[in-house]
Order: sequence, then structure tokens, then C-alpha cells
Amino acid sequence: MPARQRQSREREDYLGARRTRERYGWETGKFRVAIGCQLERIYANCTGLRSVERSSVIQLGACITVAFDSRRIFEATGSWRPRLQILKIVVGCMVAAVLYGVVHDQITARIYLPYFTVFHPPVFHTQSPTLQGLGWGIIATWWMGAFLGMLLAIACRAGSLPQLTLANIIRPIGILLLVMAACALVSGMIGFVWGRIPQEMAGLLPARAERRFLADWWAHNASYASGFIGGLVVCVFAYRTRMEMNRNFGSRSVSAGS
Repeated sequence: MPARQRQSREREDYLGARRTRERYGWETGKFRVAIGCQLERIYANCTGLRSVERSSVIQLGACITVAFDSRRIFEATGSWRPRLQILKIVVGCMVAAVLYGVVHDQITARIYLPYFTVFHPPVFHTQSPTLQGLGWGIIATWWMGAFLGMLLAIACRAGSLPQLTLANIIRPIGILLLVMAACALVSGMIGFVWGRIPQEMAGLLPARAERRFLADWWAHNASYASGFIGGLVVCVFAYRTRMEMNRNFGSRSVSAGS
């Protein structure tokens, strides 16, 4: 099937589902939305028949649709496949956050280990920078990944606009991680050179360790701040991408009709 014809058919399915949803409402059952889209197409091809014959053909078409086109029905309704895409986005964001946190903390634990062993709750009773970085890299990041993942899943899947999958947002997430790493590096260097110890911590650190502590502290705060703000930017980008996709679909349908 040519690409233009396939895009036109996908657009027809999308608009048909939207019209049927607006006509009947979601309270009548999501399954009817998909069936309604298929039956509207069958009905359009049977307009030359008598009403009894047309009714029989439509009923037969419904049976065939249910039996042989279940994949499209599941994709048009709120069944397990769209929900799986939501789960993939949330889990993908959590994995990305944890991987970043582990790599980040492997570096900062080697810059100044007491930042974790003294200035964090004693969760891991070890002096190994590898284990401390691994443990805190997971504990300190998974919840942020889950939170931003849920926001991103809403931005990618909610509403009647064309929906995005995890594969569509891998690149923005990767760019965000690189930006976070750059912010952490620059902030750590600024903290090491120009940072000042808070007054309540002045007596807790030896003078020779203050610079390294400040480098870790500034780097961690920069990662949190850039990750949160950048995550919101990715959500806005994803929703704007969906709006652009919807406009492109509309312009294609208009040009095809003319």
C-alpha cells in the first residue's frame, strides 16, 4: 500500500474514532468506539442495498471485525496495549533517572565520600565509594524519574491528539541527561572555586575538605534542578509534537480532499 494511501486511511480511522466517541460518549463503553469506526466504514459501502440487506451486512461485518481485526480494536480502545505504552514511558524515565544517578554518584562519591557517609542518613554501612554511589544513585533518583515519567506519560498519551510512545521521546530524554551532566559539571566547578560553606556546617568539616564537599553539593543540587526543569520542558515538547502531528494530519486530509 502506498505511503500516502496508508496515511489517509490512518487519518480516516483516527477521525472516525473521534466522531464516534463524540457521538456516543465514553460512558457507553470504549469497545463500542472501535466497533463504531469499523461499522461506519461498512455502512458507507452498503448504501445501495435495501435496509434489511444492509443490516445483515453490517452485522456480518461486526462479527468479522471482532474476529479478524482485534489488534486495531485494542489500539482504538483503552485496552492493555495503550496502557502498556504508558507503563513503558514511566519505567523508561525511572531507568534513565537511575542510570544517571548511579553514574553521577560514582563520580561524586570519589570526590568526597563523607558527603554520603556523614551528611546522608546511614542507610549503607560501608566505606566503599562504589557501593555508596550505587545505593544512593538509586534511592535519590527513582522517585524523581517516576514523577516526571507520569507527567510525561500524560503529555504523550492523554486526550484525543495523536499519541507518542517511548521510542518517540528517547532522543529528548537523552538530550536532557546530557544537559543535566553539563549543569552538574559546571556547577561543581563553580562550587569548588567560589562556593561557601553554610554557617551551620562550618564546624563540621575540616578546612581541607570544604572545597570537595562544595563541589559535590553544588553538583547534586544542579542535577536535581536541571532534571526537574528539563523534565517539564520535555513534557511541553512532547505535547507540542502531538499538536504538530495533528495539524499535519489535518493539512494532509484537506489537500487529499481538494
